Amino acid sequence: MINFRYHLVSLIAVFLALTVGIVMGSTVIDRAIVDGLRQQISDVRDRADRTKAENRDLGSDLDERDAYIDATQRFAVDGRLDGVPVVVVAPRGANADAVRAAATLAQEAGARAPAVLWLEPKWALDSVTDAEQLAEALGRDRVGRRSTLRAAGWKRLAERLGAGGPELEGDVLAKLVNAGFLSLERVGDQGEPAPAAYPGAEARALLVGSATAKVEVPGLVVDVARALRGASVPTVVAEEAAGASDASERGGVVAPIRDDSELSRAVSTVDGLDLPTGRVAAALALSDLGRGAVGSYGTANGANAPVPTWSPLPEPVTTEPTGPPAPATPAPPAGSTAPATR
Repeated sequence: MINFRYHLVSLIAVFLALTVGIVMGSTVIDRAIVDGLRQQISDVRDRADRTKAENRDLGSDLDERDAYIDATQRFAVDGRLDGVPVVVVAPRGANADAVRAAATLAQEAGARAPAVLWLEPKWALDSVTDAEQLAEALGRDRVGRRSTLRAAGWKRLAERLGAGGPELEGDVLAKLVNAGFLSLERVGDQGEPAPAAYPGAEARALLVGSATAKVEVPGLVVDVARALRGASVPTVVAEEAAGASDASERGGVVAPIRDDSELSRAVSTVDGLDLPTGRVAAALALSDLGRGAVGSYGTANGANAPVPTWSPLPEPVTTEPTGPPAPATPAPPAGSTAPATR
């Protein structure tokens, strides 16, 4: 007969066996899980290392590309704007280095571009005084609606730039400079810009747009571009986006012009003026305006190509000599031999 002690020992043995099995099983499972996690971490680390190496290689390639473009951009634009007056118009707050670099490259292309014409924050007409000063500079008797007054200012400024010199009743450009709505900043060694002689006849305009502009005027770039077109000033609108990480962050400033069925046929656009490629595109686009070619250039949405299509340089203009004609060389007598020329 089996006593209670035997049952107790049996039960203890069964539970002990179950416990040992559970512990051993869980240990094996935990080890497998740990080993799997360690392998996954190792794989992720390897992929991260490969990605870092690829990024370093890509960064090196980009640095080499930018260095190449910096070194060759002058060759790309040489002779494209020989003797052409170019007025660079930019709102205060745009990246000054990018704007000056664009003006400098235009000079290296042969343009007469001695200055940057800065649009100052007073164009916002935040105060009654600013509005009155603008009305006075424009020769208006009353201020009226500020949007109408500002539009009149853009129109007069565009007409003045298109004329290339002061009007008979006074120089509105000088008045706007004196009133603090505009500033002329010298760039390069083409001499000190004087409002009365700026920018010169048949000038072309490089209008810069920027998301960081301090001139808080809605639709500024479109309104100024439309005014320049109305004054028959060939215009390129270029967006500078210093600090943008990729093409998806570019193009917002020029998009309204690219989307406008009227302006897009008359005004060229460039996104990326802060990049060497954008500055080259802007200079070449200014050159193409001379033959009536308009396009959208850059890498953002709406751009048709990074830079304008190559075209041969214009043939040099030759003039007939104004002095007396050179005496004709008499023909040798019949049967004689002309002496050899050394």
